[in-house]
Amino acid sequence: MDTSILRNIGLTDSEINVYLALLELGSCTTGPLVDRSGATSSKIYEILDRLIQKGLVSYVIQAGTKYFEAVDPQRLLVYLHEKEAQLKEKEAQLSTLLPELQLKQTLSKYKSEAQIYKGMKGAKTAFDDVLKVCKKGDTIFVFVVGDVDPILNRFFIHHYAERAKRGIKTKTIFSEAGRHLYESRKNIPLFEGKVIGATSSAATIQIYGNKVNLRMGNSDNIVCVVIENEKLAKAFKEQFDLMWDQRVATYEGEQAVRNAYQSVVETTKPSEEIVVFATKPPQQSVSDYNVLWNQQLAQKAKRVRLLYSGETEANKKRASEIAEVGCETKILPTPYASPISTVVAGSTILHSVWQEKPTTFKIENKVVAEALRENFEYLWNQKVHVFEGVKQATHFFREILATLKAGEEYYVINGNYGTKAVPQLRDFFFSYHKKRSAKGIKAKFLFNQNLKDKVNHLALQPSEYKFLPAILQSPLQITFYQTKLYISLWEQEAIGFLIENKKLVDAFKSYFDLLWNQKW
Repeated sequence: MDTSILRNIGLTDSEINVYLALLELGSCTTGPLVDRSGATSSKIYEILDRLIQKGLVSYVIQAGTKYFEAVDPQRLLVYLHEKEAQLKEKEAQLSTLLPELQLKQTLSKYKSEAQIYKGMKGAKTAFDDVLKVCKKGDTIFVFVVGDVDPILNRFFIHHYAERAKRGIKTKTIFSEAGRHLYESRKNIPLFEGKVIGATSSAATIQIYGNKVNLRMGNSDNIVCVVIENEKLAKAFKEQFDLMWDQRVATYEGEQAVRNAYQSVVETTKPSEEIVVFATKPPQQSVSDYNVLWNQQLAQKAKRVRLLYSGETEANKKRASEIAEVGCETKILPTPYASPISTVVAGSTILHSVWQEKPTTFKIENKVVAEALRENFEYLWNQKVHVFEGVKQATHFFREILATLKAGEEYYVINGNYGTKAVPQLRDFFFSYHKKRSAKGIKAKFLFNQNLKDKVNHLALQPSEYKFLPAILQSPLQITFYQTKLYISLWEQEAIGFLIENKKLVDAFKSYFDLLWNQKW
């Protein structure tokens, strides 16, 4: 196996060896793990702790002894997404610093061409220069506006209105901190604004004609630097255009993420259908807002559908909560849940990582949105789900433990352990039946004839079982309950097919009853 990809995503050689050994061994103590992985006994706990921190290993304590187990390999994708999110966060932090560094470098080149204005009177003189230079039909470009105090805000609202009276247009880019300023100005004639998921820079830049006005500070300490230089104005205009036309914006922190989600509600039309690859945010305040957001969306859109991954109790409860506010929900029977959610609304995509500091990436791309929507429709309408490998193929039985209550029952036709002995499979079912018995879940088995001398009656309680004649023996085991039917092949490469269909389950129940009542 080429393990270089595991090294490339941040695992050390010792972590790779231990993780692969756990995949092969299944649940075990450190003794066999040291022998299989080649790690030293003095280092094994340190390596395991790092893998636990990365979410790739879990453990349980039985009779005072720790048993370690590799988490489903699908978790590697989640780990990679988390690494990507961390890199995005560092990239965003660097992006906020770059404009300040570039500004310092730029100003040093134009000291002799700069005029400096201080205080509100000086600022008024600097900004009134716009009215002298620009004529009707011209456009002023401003970026990135963050929060300002009320005095300065009133000044700019008046100034924007004065420009509009003279037929001068203004295009302004606001940061998340300046969103409320955009709201206060959006109805001014000849004004066009945009809020992007970025933090404000040290200076707000205004470009008009061949001039640039760099404004720093608030009303009590405002400083404006006006530079007349065609090359500089052109360079800043190119920077403005890049930001104005950007198709990916980053929102970090709870309030910024809320703003990104609220923008979808504001722009949703009654004819639109919204789809969401959903997960429940771990933070309670974000989770509560998410319920409210879905409710607002359901009231505006034609249809809102959410698809959750992993049939956990948490997902079932969450799907029920969201359904109560007017949305449609489904749960994919995958053996893992993702901390990432994706909203597709028109050509807008919100890709959110629900970590301690939530982060959302807002993408405007019609092609990507349509591709995601097609994938959603495929999963939403999918009736058969395939699970490969012992770990995933046995997920259905873990679901039985989580779903059925004491006294409820499921049914098995052609019960078997495969044509070859698979220790991991036998160990799983030994543990599974102990848990099932403790919970009081009933079962009725029609076993293959070759298990007649191997079935442990006491281990299967509470249950009833019979043996099928050899002529009906099959390696395909059929397990079903409620609306779910699971066909499994227990070989070295175990595989299972899950079908959700009430009519099909009812038909197999009739078939089961027919076989059960036969006198072979």
